[in-house]
Amino acid sequence: MKGPALRPRPDIPRADRQALELTMRDTLGGLEELATLSAWEFAPGCMEILAIEPPGPADAPHRRPPPAAEVVPLRRSPPAHKASNS
Repeated sequence: MKGPALRPRPDIPRADRQALELTMRDTLGGLEELATLSAWEFAPGCMEILAIEPPGPADAPHRRPPPAAEVVPLRRSPPAHKASNS
């Protein structure tokens, strides 16, 4: 059931209704962009630099290579339709 705001208004010409709709869409798009920009805004005052140190040699004892991922072998099972026929 449509409310009174959704019914076409004969007192407003069609071209004016379309212009109003385009203006409202542009406004909504601008508000969405503004909300997104403010949500992802970076505040530099929230970050503090503790120290700046020169990089050490690659074989330094405190730098270890990241652990390698272990490859786990997978069993292959027969497809479901072949397993039910057996």
